[in-house]
Amino acid sequence: MQRKRRVIFHMNKNKAVYSFLTLILFGGFLLRMYHLDSQSIWFDEAFSIHLARQSVMEILMLKEYSPPLYYLIAHEWAALFGISEYAIRLLSVMFGVAGIYAMFLFGSLLYDKRIGIFAALFMAVSPLQVYYSQEARTYTLLLLLTLSSMYFYVQFYRERKLRNAILYLICSLLLLYSHAYAVFIVLVQNAHYMAMRYAYRLPMKRWAWMQGVMLALYIPWILALPGLVAMGLYTWIPKPTLFTLSYALYAFPAGEIFSILGLILVLVCLALAGILIRQSRKSGLHREMLLLAVWAIAPIFASFIFSVLVTPIFTVKYVMISSLPFYILISLPLLRMKMATRIIVVSSILLLSVLLVYNQANTISKDPWREISGYVRANEQGEPILVIDDYESLPFSYYYQPECFAERDVFGCLEAKGIYPVKEEKQIEALPHDFWLILSNKDNGYLNKERLRQRAKAYFEVLAFREFSLKPRYTFFNRIHSSLAQKGLIQEKFDVIEAYHLRSAEERRDLP
Repeated sequence: MQRKRRVIFHMNKNKAVYSFLTLILFGGFLLRMYHLDSQSIWFDEAFSIHLARQSVMEILMLKEYSPPLYYLIAHEWAALFGISEYAIRLLSVMFGVAGIYAMFLFGSLLYDKRIGIFAALFMAVSPLQVYYSQEARTYTLLLLLTLSSMYFYVQFYRERKLRNAILYLICSLLLLYSHAYAVFIVLVQNAHYMAMRYAYRLPMKRWAWMQGVMLALYIPWILALPGLVAMGLYTWIPKPTLFTLSYALYAFPAGEIFSILGLILVLVCLALAGILIRQSRKSGLHREMLLLAVWAIAPIFASFIFSVLVTPIFTVKYVMISSLPFYILISLPLLRMKMATRIIVVSSILLLSVLLVYNQANTISKDPWREISGYVRANEQGEPILVIDDYESLPFSYYYQPECFAERDVFGCLEAKGIYPVKEEKQIEALPHDFWLILSNKDNGYLNKERLRQRAKAYFEVLAFREFSLKPRYTFFNRIHSSLAQKGLIQEKFDVIEAYHLRSAEERRDLP
């Protein structure tokens, strides 16, 4: 009878856990669907869609700094559902929701289902996670595969069965082909395994064999990577500073928009981290805690040091892989709190996170190419259009010439329609008639934007002009953000894009 009661108790407990998990998944889905198509497709997303429209062989042969897995999946997704803003971003939403479930499984495996529920809940409402779940890029796939690889890694070092080894290899290989930063996850796993080998006498032979197979199957990308770096595909990332590092740590709990609510949430999370450190001093650093600590710290500081000493690769959306252990780490202190205190802390995190997600969803943070193309379409009369460079013509054509964007040879189609990239400053001097110039303040590495702007005004009469700015209302925190960006301490998220309607001036002023 006693045994039967225990079985019924555990069945009811599991039912409650999975009921909570269902609510968390549904809530995470709703947050990620909120205003999903409210902002324009920007450059990175347009580039992803462009690659996804190529053939499978063309995707595999393309020289792009991200490995091809996401583009191969997006290729099939776009064939089924199309390339509208809503459809193409929905793929990232699905990966994001699957990542919440993977977090529950991983937290439950590492500790218990209570930790799994708390970690999944915090990931579901995280402003940073919600933001990148609404972007047509590889980041949520990277996070999902990171959790999958870590899950089977833990399974393997606890039970060194062939099944766990094979599943770990499959997930880790998919992870490596989702993003270059996946290398840091494999290095974290190797560092942790080496540390555990001596403490728990873990065998090396099978582990070494697994890593050798993984390395052999990853060689095609390893051979391509130096060439991609030499081509300058990472040059858009500025050299990081200590403030850049602090900004990334702020973004993990609060997202990338500065606000007083974000600072409060950071303080709550810091308080939980302090409690965890104090608890760890008493109980010691066990192997699960060591894994989470190395995972949370190593990718951030390794990429930061590499960026300072070699070439910049450090940016928040890349080191976001280190935000995953953060959700588990801030969950651990909750179990030792009184129920009333726990409810207050969890409710505070939920409320602050949802408010930040709402603010984030209603703040323009992607280049407004929809509005720019709409303005030009309403005012142009068949004049040629010059866009700042090849790839910025992608988001412009997504709205202005969707027929061309649907073609594999987008740029050839655009030139046939009178839309040309600006290759050099003197290019605009040769135009004897009216034309449009679309100019952003982003640095493409070979054009001086300010000089190009001056040259346009010196050689041509400005018939019409419109500036499209991403800056939201001018609050105290936006002033701080802009000031820090001007000093080069952080990468400016807010951009300005200008549309000029120009005509040859009768008298041209020479520029020095």
